[in-house]
Amino acid sequence: MKNVTLITDFGYEGRATGGAIHCGKEFFHILDALPINLTVFAVRYKGETGTPPIGSPKVQYIDLPWRSFVSLAESGIPWALKIRSRLKKMPPQDLYISDQPLTCFSWLPKAPVACLFIGPEAGWHFGLGHLLRHPRSSLEVLLWQKPFLGRMQLGLLRRETGIPLINSRYTLTELAAERKIDPKELESYVIYQPTDVAGYRRDEEARVQRRRALGLDRDEVLITYISNFAPKKRADRVPAIVRQYYDSLPKANAKFLFVGRGIAAAPLDELAESDEFRGRCLRIGEVKSHEVREFYSASDIAISTSESETFGYTVIEGMAAGLPTVAYGEGSLPEVVGDAGILLPSDDTRGFANALVRLTTDVRLRERMGLAAAERAQKELSREAFTVRLLGVLRREFSIP
Repeated sequence: MKNVTLITDFGYEGRATGGAIHCGKEFFHILDALPINLTVFAVRYKGETGTPPIGSPKVQYIDLPWRSFVSLAESGIPWALKIRSRLKKMPPQDLYISDQPLTCFSWLPKAPVACLFIGPEAGWHFGLGHLLRHPRSSLEVLLWQKPFLGRMQLGLLRRETGIPLINSRYTLTELAAERKIDPKELESYVIYQPTDVAGYRRDEEARVQRRRALGLDRDEVLITYISNFAPKKRADRVPAIVRQYYDSLPKANAKFLFVGRGIAAAPLDELAESDEFRGRCLRIGEVKSHEVREFYSASDIAISTSESETFGYTVIEGMAAGLPTVAYGEGSLPEVVGDAGILLPSDDTRGFANALVRLTTDVRLRERMGLAAAERAQKELSREAFTVRLLGVLRREFSIP
């Protein structure tokens, strides 16, 4: 029986979570069902108490200082050294699997690695753009990522020390160009990421309750953008789209809803508070995951103005709820949305607004695209589809049963 170690971050209640943390839990559930000797190392930051996210005896939590320079779960020196110390007391491992691409695997006892690459900005992108966008991480990039992690990551991409698991063809293209690798050589390692598609299916009871709370009438169309509103989400594109939409359809029985908080959300706050659009643009801050499900259930159309999605969890969650998506065709969204939505060229404000007008006024089109979105999410982007792809790669490369 093979000895396999999973290196991950499950997240704790009260800490910001996201797709990557959901991914860690899915990795565990998939591997836990296999006939292998599984050990899991998961991060726990100082001050995180209460019931662990995963309570299995197979999981060992590694305590780290809270967000100090070297304490990030995926890149910290203490993280790598503490895992190394525990592995030395264990039988030799046949494989390390991880969704933390900044872990310094070269410091661990030797074994092949299968690591999920979640995008060119998740530890692989070391250029000036990274330093300008994330000045607080500049020291980390210069003193830790470049000298210690660059060679290790390249070894995975070249399949010398293991294999990459890649979350989209967009990520593959970016990584291959950056590292001067033929993308065709890595095509079979694109496995996407797991999404709880079934959990985001429309809940009619939640729809009625949320719409009532938002003051919507039965036939009013709700156009929703849910995001963390980081700079790359390009919330600054939204005001022009909203203005063009209502100019084209001044009597539209429709409202916009913006859900989430982030350092680049100011244009949405200003829009909702403006005299021109007060009451037509609704603004809600950070919400919990079950509330995201409810807001999508209450909605009729989902939008995204992001310029750089490497996977697109919130877009897929909207698709799972049966919502047609209107977005710019950037990053991974063309391969994610496919023909289950409307994709526009970058900064085509008029085209974006016109697409929303079409979906607002054509109920049949909206319903047809919504059904296609839900079907595509389940078939291509669900946790079930991810499981098939992941196990296919692990069995092919490492003879995992």
